[in-house]
Amino acid sequence: MDLDLHPIAAFARDLSLRAGDLIRSERDNHRLEVSHKRDVELLTSADLKSEKLINAAIEKTFPDHLILAEEFSPELASDADLEQPLWIIDPIDGTVNYAYGHHQVAISIAFAYGG
Repeated sequence: MDLDLHPIAAFARDLSLRAGDLIRSERDNHRLEVSHKRDVELLTSADLKSEKLINAAIEKTFPDHLILAEEFSPELASDADLEQPLWIIDPIDGTVNYAYGHHQVAISIAFAYGG
């Protein structure tokens, strides 16, 4: 597959900025709900909202691409899936820092293809 990565990189950058605005707003406006997944890992309502925003934008713009995302699609069906265009998402990288009001967090959006 011969892909021009410049528009994909620009899309990912713009999407990460949108998701960053969303999570900042959620925390600044005191809408943050905190829970735990698997009784150990911290999970916030902003993680879920950020991932939904990211996934929806990818599905709309690149409907034939696969998504591997931390909260809603953490596993792929087979190794063959890794050969397809694949987005790898962590909607809030540094959830513990985020939940405690620290600024050392990121929206992680990666794109891979051809394994």
